[in-house]
Amino acid sequence: MELVAHLRTAIELIKDPDIERTLGELEAVSDVKVDGAEVHVYLELIQPLHWVAQSIDEAVKAVVAQAAPGMQCTVHAMEKQTPRIGNARSGRAHV
Repeated sequence: MELVAHLRTAIELIKDPDIERTLGELEAVSDVKVDGAEVHVYLELIQPLHWVAQSIDEAVKAVVAQAAPGMQCTVHAMEKQTPRIGNARSGRAHV
């Protein structure tokens, strides 16, 4: 599991190009799994805009290629779910 920890630490240093904060600061890296010669990176992005997600995808693959040469990387990006504030029944938010 040393490789997983190393990859996670490196991936968490990647900056979101839209808001200029690292994936670690945004708590965007939900999981990193190694299965044989494949690395699966699961991300939860605040706004998975196409250009942002594509840029982050490329950066993650570059980090994995450098840290674990020869391994294939798949990035699974999902929209981060934020908790709803308010009364779900009435639809009114409490401020």
